[in-house]
Amino acid sequence: MQMVTLGTLSLSGEAGVLAMRRKLLAVAQRLGASTSKATRLAAAASDHAKDVTRTTALEVLVGLSGSASAQELCVDFTATYPGADTLLRLGWDRVEPLVDGQRRGWRACCKIDPIVMADPAISWCQAVIAEQGVQELVEALHANNHALQMAKEAEEGVRARLSLLLGAAPVVVYSFRAGGDFAPTFVSDSIQGMLGYRTDEYLENADFWRSCVHPDDLAGVEAEQVQLFRTGQHLAEYRFRKKDGSYCWVSDEQHLTRDSEGHPLEVVGSWSNIDTRKAAEQAFQAAQVELEKANEAKSAFLANMSHEIRTPMNAVIGLSHLALKADPSPRLRDYLIKIKSSGQHLLGIINEILDFSKIEAGKLSIENVEFDLDKVLENVGNLISEKAEEKGLELIFDIEPSINSTHLRGDPLRLGQILINFCNNAVKFTEAGDVVIKGRVLEASEDSQLVEFSVSDTGIGMTEAQVGRLFQAFEQADTSTTRKYGGTGLGLAISKRLAELMGGEVGVTSELGKGSTFWFTSRLGKGSAALRPSLFRSDLRGRRLLIIDDNSSARTVLSSMLMDMTFVVDEAASGEEGIEKVRQAAKRSEPYEIIFVDWQMPNLDGMETSKRILALPDLSISPHLVMVTAYGREDVLKQAEEEGLENVLIKPVTSSTLFDTIVAILHAHPEATGHAQVAPSFEIDRTRGTRVLLVEDNEINQEVAIGLLEDAAIQVDVAENGEIAVRMAQENDYDAVLMDMQMPVMDGIEATRAIRSNPRLQNLPIIAMTANAMAADREKCLKAGMNDHVSKPIDPDQLFSVLLRWTERRNDEATLESLLGS
Repeated sequence: MQMVTLGTLSLSGEAGVLAMRRKLLAVAQRLGASTSKATRLAAAASDHAKDVTRTTALEVLVGLSGSASAQELCVDFTATYPGADTLLRLGWDRVEPLVDGQRRGWRACCKIDPIVMADPAISWCQAVIAEQGVQELVEALHANNHALQMAKEAEEGVRARLSLLLGAAPVVVYSFRAGGDFAPTFVSDSIQGMLGYRTDEYLENADFWRSCVHPDDLAGVEAEQVQLFRTGQHLAEYRFRKKDGSYCWVSDEQHLTRDSEGHPLEVVGSWSNIDTRKAAEQAFQAAQVELEKANEAKSAFLANMSHEIRTPMNAVIGLSHLALKADPSPRLRDYLIKIKSSGQHLLGIINEILDFSKIEAGKLSIENVEFDLDKVLENVGNLISEKAEEKGLELIFDIEPSINSTHLRGDPLRLGQILINFCNNAVKFTEAGDVVIKGRVLEASEDSQLVEFSVSDTGIGMTEAQVGRLFQAFEQADTSTTRKYGGTGLGLAISKRLAELMGGEVGVTSELGKGSTFWFTSRLGKGSAALRPSLFRSDLRGRRLLIIDDNSSARTVLSSMLMDMTFVVDEAASGEEGIEKVRQAAKRSEPYEIIFVDWQMPNLDGMETSKRILALPDLSISPHLVMVTAYGREDVLKQAEEEGLENVLIKPVTSSTLFDTIVAILHAHPEATGHAQVAPSFEIDRTRGTRVLLVEDNEINQEVAIGLLEDAAIQVDVAENGEIAVRMAQENDYDAVLMDMQMPVMDGIEATRAIRSNPRLQNLPIIAMTANAMAADREKCLKAGMNDHVSKPIDPDQLFSVLLRWTERRNDEATLESLLGS
């Protein structure tokens, strides 16, 4: 900036100081400052100069700094002792260190109205600074005495108010130099109330702060304080010793001030007592520790209970599966299916409790795999249809065609879990009518779909107050509901959390006495697997089908599926209407190729309707008849077969099941059948000859596993505990080891470590097959050296899938090593 010197004053006594004050007052007023402002400037400068000239001479340079648009009146004082700037700050806008060649001191500046640098006012000011008239000085002193007195009184008032405010504040305000010896420069009177020290004890002790910080906190606080000089501010919490020797927690907030060139000048900070907050935090942390201990104890209990329950359940479900393969009579098959279904229901309750435990511990996770939505829905239908059948309810799937059901990514297990929970509740609280599962696309992008699934019923419904209590753990609509209908009250809370983990939310609409609709959304990705083969789609286009069903919702859903497959579809609401439509279509030479007939209808049921259709004369083409029923009883299946019906579809019907049934009928695919399959869902040749070591101490579980493995042509050796397993693995060559975790003598973890210690067995696949189903158990297995984990009760498809993955990988690696070796 441009600097115009107005003059230089050499002060050596009181007369010189008075002359300087008079001249500064006159110059400031000439440059546009008000009388009060000019008085404050002159008074502050003269008070400062008076202190300095008591011990030494003082040189004062008066100048005009800046440009034509922004100017300041500046006074340079060659005085360097500590605190020399304190008085100047009371009157001037800005005070900063003066470093100008050999000159050291302080520069005080005050903004003035801009003037033109060549203005005669500059010459006038220069003349005033240079004049030496004593008489003028006396006159000026008398003229400004009153103004000076007023300025001092105002200054004292400001100081008093500031002191009062700082003393009453709940914090201690302090400052110290940002360099050299970091000597303290100010502290508020509140230091005595908070910490017990007098202000002079702080101001006169350069080492005050370091001596009071708790020794255990000092090093860390000093290390972090470097941030103050990087960012200009810093916040720390530490223990500070009070004068009585006790310690209190303080929050220390500091701000760094710098000069115009960026050099650190001073640190201004404040101490706040945070003992109360720290006590609350420590109490909270203690409570958290106790809560974690309680959660650990609960998790351990749940894990143990899970193991104890899953072990006999493995026998119930596994032996039911094996018995179903023994070609039982229709009645016995029905019993076995119900036993297996009940065991799976019990397993669902256990999984629900474990899931809730995982939610509380924040350990519930979601998979992201490719899956077929139709298979998820089929599983839901298999688990829910029997309950619906017992109450005479119609179970209907209404899935929008835009949902690419065979080409999705997400977590099919958790998706099905929510649907099963909603459907169970719908059936439980509905005495008559139907339960409809719908799927709709809300949003679609290139790589994902936001899908809304809903389950609607015609049941008891709920009030607004009852709705407000849903989706909370251990809560149902009210206690009377729990007593009448049962239930753990965990399902909806778990469903809510699962939906959130899948990028969605849950909700419900309900009207008392008219039913409820529970819904959830899920963000599902698009998979990379091939779409459903469309080999026969061109053959299906335009073919004529008839649906005979008294339930309008069921007709609408089935018709929508068939029309999406390019069929021409007609509907009939009764057996009589259906027979007439068949007769009229034959007359028009537009016969129906397939007729879907509901089993339970008023007047004419499905069986009688089918008989009369087959008995119609003059049918150029005998239609294929498919019985559609919500009742999977053996007598229905048997009677349908006796009456010449080619297939039976069990409601609810999915699009994939419907498509496969039609293709099987029209193209006579013998592999398609309406009966449940219990044989392995893979080629047995892939496992034939595989040798597996089964490590299991429970005899019933041994029987279940051996039955499953031998059915897949797998050679099985059995070890009753880990110690025997280690010896057998060293003496024989196995393709894989199925290892239980909890066994006498030596458990599965210890046995795995022992096997892995043998270099020859480093790559032997070891698969945990255990009732310990917690995530921590899986991690423990993998950490010990196991390759994978299959939980009990054993799902045959999962077991064989895991076995194939590891045995085929090992065979491929062995083949590669052989080729490289040769």
